[in-house]
Amino acid sequence: MADRGRAIVVGGGVAGLTWALDALDAGYDVTVLEADARLGGVVRSERLGGIQVDVGAESFALTRPDVVELATRIGLSDAIVRPSSHQAHVLTDGRRLPLPPGLLGIPASVEDIERLLGAAVADEAAARDQAPPSQERAATIGALVRERLGDVVADTLVDPVIAGVHATRADDAELASVAPSLHAAMLEHGGLMAAVRALRGPLGPAGSPVASITGGMGRLVDGLHARLGAGGAQVRTSTPVGSLGHDGSWTVRTPTGELVADVLCLAVPARAASLLLAAMADEALQELATALAELTTTHDVTLVTLLIEDAMLTRAGAPVGSGVLVADGSVRAKAMTHASAKWGWLAEALPPEQHVVRLSYGGTDVSGQPTADVAALVELARTDVATLFGDALGTAEVHASLVTRWSGALSRPVVGRAQQLADIDALLLSHPRLALTGSSLAGNGLAGVVGRSHLEASRTL
Repeated sequence: MADRGRAIVVGGGVAGLTWALDALDAGYDVTVLEADARLGGVVRSERLGGIQVDVGAESFALTRPDVVELATRIGLSDAIVRPSSHQAHVLTDGRRLPLPPGLLGIPASVEDIERLLGAAVADEAAARDQAPPSQERAATIGALVRERLGDVVADTLVDPVIAGVHATRADDAELASVAPSLHAAMLEHGGLMAAVRALRGPLGPAGSPVASITGGMGRLVDGLHARLGAGGAQVRTSTPVGSLGHDGSWTVRTPTGELVADVLCLAVPARAASLLLAAMADEALQELATALAELTTTHDVTLVTLLIEDAMLTRAGAPVGSGVLVADGSVRAKAMTHASAKWGWLAEALPPEQHVVRLSYGGTDVSGQPTADVAALVELARTDVATLFGDALGTAEVHASLVTRWSGALSRPVVGRAQQLADIDALLLSHPRLALTGSSLAGNGLAGVVGRSHLEASRTL
Protein backbone atom coordinates (compact mmCIF):
# COMPACT_ATOMS: atom_id res chain seq x y z
CA MET A 1 0.00 0.00 0.00
CA ALA A 2 1.27 3.49 -0.85
CA ASP A 3 2.66 5.29 2.20
CA ARG A 4 5.30 7.66 0.84
CA GLY A 5 2.94 10.30 -0.51
CA ARG A 6 1.50 11.11 -3.90
CA ALA A 7 3.42 11.27 -7.18
CA ILE A 8 2.03 12.70 -10.42
CA VAL A 9 3.56 12.11 -13.84
CA VAL A 10 2.75 14.44 -16.71
CA GLY A 11 3.41 12.48 -19.90
CA GLY A 12 2.64 8.84 -20.64
CA GLY A 13 5.50 7.92 -22.93
CA VAL A 14 8.04 5.28 -21.96
CA ALA A 15 9.96 7.91 -19.95
CA GLY A 16 6.96 8.83 -17.84
CA LEU A 17 5.75 5.25 -17.42
CA THR A 18 9.21 4.14 -16.30
CA TRP A 19 9.45 6.91 -13.69
CA ALA A 20 5.92 6.08 -12.58
CA LEU A 21 6.84 2.43 -12.06
CA ASP A 22 9.84 3.43 -9.96
CA ALA A 23 7.59 5.69 -7.88
CA LEU A 24 5.00 2.94 -7.46
CA ASP A 25 7.62 0.45 -6.31
CA ALA A 26 9.02 3.07 -3.92
CA GLY A 27 5.66 3.23 -2.16
CA TYR A 28 3.99 6.25 -3.74
CA ASP A 29 0.39 6.70 -4.79
CA VAL A 30 0.91 7.31 -8.52
CA THR A 31 -1.16 9.07 -11.16
CA VAL A 32 -0.08 9.35 -14.81
CA LEU A 33 -1.64 12.07 -16.99
CA GLU A 34 -1.31 11.78 -20.76
CA ALA A 35 -2.77 14.39 -23.13
CA ASP A 36 -3.02 11.99 -26.06
CA ALA A 37 -5.65 9.30 -26.40
CA ARG A 38 -2.95 6.64 -26.22
CA LEU A 39 0.15 5.96 -24.17
CA GLY A 40 3.67 5.34 -25.41
CA GLY A 41 4.80 8.54 -27.11
CA VAL A 42 7.05 7.57 -30.01
CA VAL A 43 6.70 3.88 -29.13
CA ARG A 44 3.64 2.81 -31.07
CA SER A 45 2.39 -0.27 -32.89
CA GLU A 46 -0.41 -0.23 -35.46
CA ARG A 47 -2.14 -2.63 -37.84
CA LEU A 48 -0.72 -2.90 -41.34
CA GLY A 49 -2.88 -5.24 -43.35
CA GLY A 50 -3.35 -8.19 -41.04
CA ILE A 51 -0.26 -7.71 -38.86
CA GLN A 52 0.98 -5.45 -36.08
CA VAL A 53 4.03 -3.29 -36.91
CA ASP A 54 6.05 -0.62 -35.16
CA VAL A 55 5.46 2.88 -36.51
CA GLY A 56 7.79 4.57 -34.03
CA ALA A 57 10.81 3.26 -32.18
CA GLU A 58 11.41 -0.31 -33.39
CA SER A 59 14.40 -1.35 -31.29
CA PHE A 60 16.69 -0.40 -28.42
CA ALA A 61 20.44 -0.41 -27.91
CA LEU A 62 22.15 -3.21 -26.04
CA THR A 63 25.24 -1.15 -25.27
CA ARG A 64 23.58 -0.36 -21.94
CA PRO A 65 21.22 -2.66 -20.01
CA ASP A 66 18.37 -0.30 -19.11
CA VAL A 67 15.65 -1.48 -21.51
CA VAL A 68 16.47 -5.16 -21.09
CA GLU A 69 16.20 -4.77 -17.32
CA LEU A 70 12.92 -2.87 -17.65
CA ALA A 71 11.44 -5.49 -19.99
CA THR A 72 12.49 -8.23 -17.58
CA ARG A 73 10.94 -6.33 -14.68
CA ILE A 74 7.51 -6.30 -16.36
CA GLY A 75 7.65 -9.92 -17.50
CA LEU A 76 8.84 -9.55 -21.09
CA SER A 77 12.27 -11.15 -20.80
CA ASP A 78 11.23 -14.10 -22.98
CA ALA A 79 10.01 -11.69 -25.68
CA ILE A 80 13.33 -9.90 -26.19
CA VAL A 81 14.66 -10.74 -29.66
CA ARG A 82 17.79 -9.93 -31.62
CA PRO A 83 17.74 -9.06 -35.34
CA SER A 84 17.67 -11.90 -37.86
CA SER A 85 19.69 -9.78 -40.26
CA HIS A 86 22.43 -7.65 -38.71
CA GLN A 87 24.09 -6.20 -41.76
CA ALA A 88 23.15 -2.61 -42.60
CA HIS A 89 24.09 -0.85 -45.83
CA VAL A 90 24.76 2.67 -47.01
CA LEU A 91 23.85 4.09 -50.42
CA THR A 92 26.50 6.45 -51.76
CA ASP A 93 27.32 7.55 -55.31
CA GLY A 94 24.81 5.02 -56.59
CA ARG A 95 26.62 2.17 -54.81
CA ARG A 96 25.19 0.08 -51.98
CA LEU A 97 27.94 -0.67 -49.49
CA PRO A 98 27.71 -2.84 -46.37
CA LEU A 99 28.46 -0.84 -43.24
CA PRO A 100 31.48 -2.33 -41.48
CA PRO A 101 31.50 -3.26 -37.78
CA GLY A 102 32.13 -0.10 -35.83
CA LEU A 103 30.54 2.66 -33.82
CA LEU A 104 28.18 5.24 -35.37
CA GLY A 105 29.58 4.36 -38.78
CA ILE A 106 33.23 4.67 -37.68
CA PRO A 107 35.02 1.51 -38.88
CA ALA A 108 36.87 -0.63 -36.37
CA SER A 109 39.63 -1.68 -38.77
CA VAL A 110 41.60 -0.33 -41.70
CA GLU A 111 40.95 -3.60 -43.55
CA ASP A 112 37.23 -2.78 -43.67
CA ILE A 113 37.99 0.67 -45.04
CA GLU A 114 40.15 -0.81 -47.79
CA ARG A 115 37.54 -3.43 -48.68
CA LEU A 116 34.79 -0.84 -49.02
CA LEU A 117 36.51 2.35 -50.11
CA GLY A 118 39.79 1.28 -51.65
CA ALA A 119 43.47 1.18 -50.80
CA ALA A 120 44.09 4.93 -51.13
CA VAL A 121 41.37 5.83 -48.64
CA ALA A 122 42.56 3.08 -46.28
CA ASP A 123 46.19 4.21 -46.48
CA GLU A 124 45.18 7.77 -45.66
CA ALA A 125 43.07 6.61 -42.73
CA ALA A 126 45.85 4.42 -41.36
CA ALA A 127 48.40 7.22 -41.60
CA ARG A 128 46.11 9.73 -39.92
CA ASP A 129 45.10 7.38 -37.12
CA GLN A 130 48.72 6.57 -36.27
CA ALA A 131 49.36 10.15 -35.15
CA PRO A 132 49.23 10.73 -31.39
CA PRO A 133 45.69 11.82 -30.43
CA SER A 134 45.21 15.40 -29.34
CA GLN A 135 44.36 16.00 -25.70
CA GLU A 136 41.77 18.54 -26.83
CA ARG A 137 38.43 16.94 -27.66
CA ALA A 138 37.02 17.67 -31.11
CA ALA A 139 33.83 19.70 -31.10
CA THR A 140 31.92 17.38 -33.46
CA ILE A 141 32.09 13.76 -34.44
CA GLY A 142 32.53 14.83 -38.06
CA ALA A 143 35.61 16.89 -37.19
CA LEU A 144 37.09 13.98 -35.26
CA VAL A 145 36.58 11.46 -38.06
CA ARG A 146 37.94 13.83 -40.70
CA GLU A 147 41.04 14.44 -38.59
CA ARG A 148 41.68 10.78 -37.79
CA LEU A 149 40.37 8.89 -40.85
CA GLY A 150 39.83 11.44 -43.65
CA ASP A 151 36.95 13.05 -45.49
CA VAL A 152 35.84 10.00 -47.50
CA VAL A 153 35.23 7.90 -44.39
CA ALA A 154 33.39 10.79 -42.73
CA ASP A 155 31.16 11.52 -45.73
CA THR A 156 30.50 7.96 -46.88
CA LEU A 157 30.17 5.95 -43.67
CA VAL A 158 29.72 8.22 -40.66
CA ASP A 159 27.53 11.05 -41.91
CA PRO A 160 24.58 8.87 -43.03
CA VAL A 161 24.59 7.00 -39.70
CA ILE A 162 24.60 10.19 -37.64
CA ALA A 163 21.89 11.70 -39.87
CA GLY A 164 19.77 8.57 -39.51
CA VAL A 165 20.14 8.25 -35.75
CA HIS A 166 20.37 11.86 -34.64
CA ALA A 167 18.81 13.93 -37.45
CA THR A 168 22.03 15.92 -37.67
CA ARG A 169 24.95 16.08 -40.06
CA ALA A 170 28.12 14.59 -38.61
CA ASP A 171 29.87 17.94 -38.86
CA ASP A 172 27.18 19.47 -36.62
CA ALA A 173 26.81 16.60 -34.14
CA GLU A 174 28.49 17.37 -30.84
CA LEU A 175 30.99 14.66 -29.90
CA ALA A 176 30.30 15.13 -26.19
CA SER A 177 26.61 14.37 -26.81
CA VAL A 178 26.62 11.52 -29.36
CA ALA A 179 29.74 9.65 -28.17
CA PRO A 180 30.83 11.06 -24.79
CA SER A 181 33.31 8.27 -24.03
CA LEU A 182 35.00 8.19 -27.44
CA HIS A 183 37.65 10.86 -26.83
CA ALA A 184 38.87 9.29 -23.58
CA ALA A 185 38.97 5.85 -25.21
CA MET A 186 41.00 7.26 -28.10
CA LEU A 187 43.55 8.74 -25.68
CA GLU A 188 43.74 5.45 -23.80
CA HIS A 189 44.12 3.21 -26.84
CA GLY A 190 46.16 5.52 -29.07
CA GLY A 191 43.82 5.84 -32.07
CA LEU A 192 40.24 6.22 -33.19
CA MET A 193 39.79 2.73 -34.67
CA ALA A 194 41.36 1.17 -31.58
CA ALA A 195 38.96 3.18 -29.41
CA VAL A 196 36.01 1.95 -31.48
CA ARG A 197 37.14 -1.66 -31.06
CA ALA A 198 37.42 -1.19 -27.31
CA LEU A 199 34.06 0.52 -26.90
CA ARG A 200 32.11 -1.69 -29.24
CA GLY A 201 33.34 -4.99 -27.87
CA PRO A 202 32.23 -8.40 -29.18
CA LEU A 203 28.80 -7.29 -30.37
CA GLY A 204 28.98 -8.62 -33.90
CA PRO A 205 28.58 -6.90 -37.28
CA ALA A 206 27.26 -3.43 -37.99
CA GLY A 207 23.69 -2.93 -36.84
CA SER A 208 23.70 -5.87 -34.42
CA PRO A 209 23.93 -4.36 -30.90
CA VAL A 210 20.17 -3.79 -30.77
CA ALA A 211 17.13 -5.80 -29.77
CA SER A 212 13.36 -5.54 -29.92
CA ILE A 213 10.23 -7.18 -28.52
CA THR A 214 8.48 -10.03 -30.32
CA GLY A 215 5.18 -8.66 -31.51
CA GLY A 216 6.40 -5.07 -31.56
CA MET A 217 7.74 -2.47 -29.16
CA GLY A 218 4.16 -1.50 -28.32
CA ARG A 219 4.18 -4.48 -25.98
CA LEU A 220 6.64 -2.61 -23.77
CA VAL A 221 4.09 0.16 -23.33
CA ASP A 222 1.28 -2.33 -22.74
CA GLY A 223 3.39 -4.15 -20.17
CA LEU A 224 4.22 -0.96 -18.28
CA HIS A 225 0.56 0.06 -18.30
CA ALA A 226 -0.54 -3.34 -17.00
CA ARG A 227 2.13 -3.37 -14.29
CA LEU A 228 1.12 0.11 -13.12
CA GLY A 229 -2.57 -0.81 -13.09
CA ALA A 230 -1.91 -3.99 -11.14
CA GLY A 231 -0.05 -1.94 -8.55
CA GLY A 232 -2.91 0.49 -8.08
CA ALA A 233 -1.62 3.42 -10.14
CA GLN A 234 -4.10 5.58 -12.01
CA VAL A 235 -3.30 6.11 -15.69
CA ARG A 236 -5.43 8.72 -17.45
CA THR A 237 -5.29 9.35 -21.18
CA SER A 238 -6.88 12.33 -23.00
CA THR A 239 -6.03 14.44 -19.94
CA PRO A 240 -3.96 17.49 -20.83
CA VAL A 241 -2.39 19.57 -18.07
CA GLY A 242 -3.23 23.27 -18.30
CA SER A 243 -1.07 24.71 -15.54
CA LEU A 244 0.88 23.98 -12.38
CA GLY A 245 1.03 25.43 -8.90
CA HIS A 246 3.66 24.98 -6.19
CA ASP A 247 3.36 25.84 -2.50
CA GLY A 248 5.17 23.11 -0.64
CA SER A 249 3.25 20.56 -2.68
CA TRP A 250 2.47 20.55 -6.39
CA THR A 251 -0.92 21.40 -7.85
CA VAL A 252 -1.67 19.99 -11.31
CA ARG A 253 -4.65 21.51 -13.10
CA THR A 254 -6.55 19.52 -15.73
CA PRO A 255 -9.89 20.06 -17.50
CA THR A 256 -11.52 17.70 -15.00
CA GLY A 257 -10.11 19.28 -11.85
CA GLU A 258 -7.01 19.76 -9.72
CA LEU A 259 -4.66 17.12 -8.35
CA VAL A 260 -2.11 17.58 -5.58
CA ALA A 261 1.21 15.76 -5.39
CA ASP A 262 4.26 15.60 -3.17
CA VAL A 263 6.49 14.76 -6.14
CA LEU A 264 6.01 15.81 -9.75
CA CYS A 265 7.57 14.32 -12.87
CA LEU A 266 7.40 16.22 -16.16
CA ALA A 267 8.01 13.58 -18.85
CA VAL A 268 7.12 15.82 -21.78
CA PRO A 269 9.16 17.59 -24.48
CA ALA A 270 11.41 20.34 -23.13
CA ARG A 271 9.32 23.04 -24.77
CA ALA A 272 6.13 21.82 -23.11
CA ALA A 273 7.83 21.57 -19.72
CA SER A 274 9.20 25.08 -20.19
CA LEU A 275 5.75 26.55 -20.86
CA LEU A 276 4.30 24.93 -17.74
CA LEU A 277 7.12 26.12 -15.48
CA ALA A 278 7.38 29.62 -17.00
CA ALA A 279 3.80 30.43 -15.98
CA MET A 280 4.61 29.91 -12.30
CA ALA A 281 5.49 32.67 -9.84
CA ASP A 282 8.62 30.93 -8.50
CA GLU A 283 11.71 32.68 -9.93
CA ALA A 284 13.85 29.54 -9.63
CA LEU A 285 11.32 27.56 -11.64
CA GLN A 286 11.19 30.34 -14.22
CA GLU A 287 14.99 30.13 -14.54
CA LEU A 288 14.66 26.42 -15.17
CA ALA A 289 11.92 27.14 -17.73
CA THR A 290 14.24 29.52 -19.58
CA ALA A 291 16.99 26.89 -19.71
CA LEU A 292 14.55 24.34 -21.10
CA ALA A 293 13.28 26.77 -23.73
CA GLU A 294 16.84 27.33 -24.95
CA LEU A 295 17.57 23.62 -25.29
CA THR A 296 18.61 22.45 -28.75
CA THR A 297 15.79 22.18 -31.26
CA THR A 298 14.21 19.01 -32.53
CA HIS A 299 13.27 17.79 -35.99
CA ASP A 300 10.10 16.29 -37.40
CA VAL A 301 10.18 12.83 -38.95
CA THR A 302 7.73 11.12 -41.28
CA LEU A 303 7.67 7.32 -41.47
CA VAL A 304 6.10 5.42 -44.36
CA THR A 305 5.55 1.73 -43.73
CA LEU A 306 4.64 -0.47 -46.70
CA LEU A 307 3.36 -4.02 -46.91
CA ILE A 308 4.52 -5.24 -50.30
CA GLU A 309 4.37 -8.50 -52.19
CA ASP A 310 7.30 -9.34 -54.43
CA ALA A 311 8.39 -12.84 -55.44
CA MET A 312 11.76 -11.66 -56.71
CA LEU A 313 12.59 -10.00 -53.38
CA THR A 314 11.60 -13.18 -51.56
CA ARG A 315 14.02 -15.19 -53.71
CA ALA A 316 16.75 -12.61 -53.07
CA GLY A 317 16.38 -13.09 -49.31
CA ALA A 318 17.77 -10.03 -47.56
CA PRO A 319 19.68 -8.17 -50.31
CA VAL A 320 20.17 -5.06 -48.16
CA GLY A 321 20.30 -6.88 -44.84
CA SER A 322 18.47 -4.95 -42.16
CA GLY A 323 18.27 -1.82 -44.30
CA VAL A 324 19.96 1.10 -46.03
CA LEU A 325 21.13 4.52 -44.89
CA VAL A 326 21.34 7.17 -47.59
CA ALA A 327 24.51 9.20 -48.14
CA ASP A 328 23.57 10.80 -51.45
CA GLY A 329 20.58 12.52 -53.02
CA SER A 330 19.44 9.69 -55.28
CA VAL A 331 16.34 9.12 -53.11
CA ARG A 332 14.31 11.38 -50.83
CA ALA A 333 14.27 8.89 -47.95
CA LYS A 334 17.10 9.19 -45.47
CA ALA A 335 16.84 5.53 -44.49
CA MET A 336 14.97 2.32 -45.23
CA THR A 337 14.50 -0.66 -42.93
CA HIS A 338 13.64 -4.06 -44.42
CA ALA A 339 11.72 -4.83 -41.25
CA SER A 340 10.61 -8.35 -42.12
CA ALA A 341 14.21 -9.29 -42.96
CA LYS A 342 15.46 -7.70 -39.75
CA TRP A 343 12.95 -9.28 -37.35
CA GLY A 344 12.17 -12.97 -37.57
CA TRP A 345 8.88 -12.70 -35.67
CA LEU A 346 7.59 -10.26 -38.28
CA ALA A 347 8.60 -12.50 -41.20
CA GLU A 348 6.83 -15.43 -39.57
CA ALA A 349 3.61 -13.41 -39.26
CA LEU A 350 3.51 -12.62 -42.99
CA PRO A 351 2.10 -14.67 -45.86
CA PRO A 352 4.65 -16.02 -48.35
CA GLU A 353 6.30 -13.43 -50.60
CA GLN A 354 5.10 -10.46 -48.49
CA HIS A 355 7.51 -8.00 -46.88
CA VAL A 356 7.38 -4.99 -44.58
CA VAL A 357 9.63 -2.06 -45.41
CA ARG A 358 9.82 1.23 -43.55
CA LEU A 359 11.21 4.49 -44.91
CA SER A 360 11.97 7.66 -42.97
CA TYR A 361 11.83 11.19 -44.33
CA GLY A 362 12.92 14.51 -42.93
CA GLY A 363 15.07 14.88 -39.86
CA THR A 364 17.87 17.05 -41.26
CA ASP A 365 17.99 20.50 -42.78
CA VAL A 366 19.28 18.99 -46.03
CA SER A 367 16.56 16.44 -46.71
CA GLY A 368 13.58 18.46 -45.51
CA GLN A 369 10.05 17.20 -45.03
CA PRO A 370 8.24 15.39 -47.87
CA THR A 371 4.86 16.21 -49.35
CA ALA A 372 1.83 16.38 -47.08
CA ASP A 373 -0.21 14.40 -49.62
CA VAL A 374 -0.46 10.87 -48.24
CA ALA A 375 -1.04 9.19 -51.60
CA ALA A 376 1.88 11.05 -53.16
CA LEU A 377 4.07 10.16 -50.18
CA VAL A 378 3.25 6.46 -50.49
CA GLU A 379 4.10 6.60 -54.20
CA LEU A 380 7.37 8.40 -53.38
CA ALA A 381 8.19 5.67 -50.87
CA ARG A 382 7.46 2.98 -53.47
CA THR A 383 9.82 4.69 -55.91
CA ASP A 384 12.53 4.97 -53.26
CA VAL A 385 12.10 1.29 -52.37
CA ALA A 386 12.76 0.36 -55.99
CA THR A 387 15.98 2.40 -56.04
CA LEU A 388 17.21 1.13 -52.68
CA PHE A 389 16.60 -2.55 -53.47
CA GLY A 390 17.76 -2.19 -57.07
CA ASP A 391 17.74 -5.35 -59.20
CA ALA A 392 16.54 -7.44 -56.24
CA LEU A 393 13.05 -5.98 -56.54
CA GLY A 394 10.35 -6.96 -59.01
CA THR A 395 6.89 -5.42 -59.32
CA ALA A 396 6.50 -4.75 -55.57
CA GLU A 397 2.72 -4.69 -55.30
CA VAL A 398 1.70 -2.51 -52.32
CA HIS A 399 -1.02 -4.21 -50.25
CA ALA A 400 -1.20 -1.71 -47.39
CA SER A 401 0.55 1.41 -46.15
CA LEU A 402 0.83 3.58 -43.05
CA VAL A 403 2.06 7.17 -42.89
CA THR A 404 3.09 8.34 -39.43
CA ARG A 405 4.25 11.88 -38.76
CA TRP A 406 6.23 12.54 -35.60
CA SER A 407 6.55 16.19 -34.59
CA GLY A 408 9.80 16.99 -32.80
CA ALA A 409 10.63 13.31 -32.57
CA LEU A 410 14.41 13.61 -32.86
CA SER A 411 16.66 15.78 -30.71
CA ARG A 412 19.53 17.45 -32.57
CA PRO A 413 22.75 17.08 -30.55
CA VAL A 414 24.47 20.16 -31.95
CA VAL A 415 27.47 21.82 -30.31
CA GLY A 416 26.53 23.25 -26.94
CA ARG A 417 23.84 20.71 -26.09
CA ALA A 418 25.94 18.88 -23.47
CA GLN A 419 26.53 22.13 -21.58
CA GLN A 420 22.86 23.04 -21.83
CA LEU A 421 21.91 19.71 -20.29
CA ALA A 422 24.51 20.12 -17.55
CA ASP A 423 23.08 23.56 -16.72
CA ILE A 424 19.55 22.15 -16.54
CA ASP A 425 20.62 19.33 -14.25
CA ALA A 426 22.46 21.82 -12.02
CA LEU A 427 19.29 23.90 -11.71
CA LEU A 428 17.28 20.76 -10.93
CA LEU A 429 19.37 20.18 -7.81
CA SER A 430 17.42 23.05 -6.23
CA HIS A 431 14.15 21.20 -6.88
CA PRO A 432 14.42 17.80 -5.19
CA ARG A 433 10.72 17.02 -5.68
CA LEU A 434 10.62 17.83 -9.40
CA ALA A 435 11.78 15.32 -12.02
CA LEU A 436 12.41 16.07 -15.69
CA THR A 437 12.79 13.24 -18.16
CA GLY A 438 12.06 12.30 -21.76
CA SER A 439 13.99 12.25 -25.01
CA SER A 440 14.45 16.03 -25.06
CA LEU A 441 16.84 15.58 -22.13
CA ALA A 442 17.95 11.98 -22.53
CA GLY A 443 18.64 12.16 -26.27
CA ASN A 444 17.57 9.79 -29.03
CA GLY A 445 17.17 6.14 -28.09
CA LEU A 446 15.09 4.22 -25.57
CA ALA A 447 18.08 3.06 -23.53
CA GLY A 448 19.02 6.64 -22.68
CA VAL A 449 15.41 7.61 -22.02
CA VAL A 450 14.84 4.74 -19.59
CA GLY A 451 18.20 5.40 -17.93
CA ARG A 452 17.37 9.08 -17.43
CA SER A 453 14.01 8.19 -15.86
CA HIS A 454 15.69 5.86 -13.39
CA LEU A 455 18.23 8.54 -12.44
CA GLU A 456 15.53 11.14 -11.94
CA ALA A 457 13.51 8.67 -9.86
CA SER A 458 16.54 8.03 -7.65
CA ARG A 459 17.06 11.77 -7.19
CA THR A 460 13.45 12.72 -6.45
CA LEU A 461 11.99 9.67 -4.73
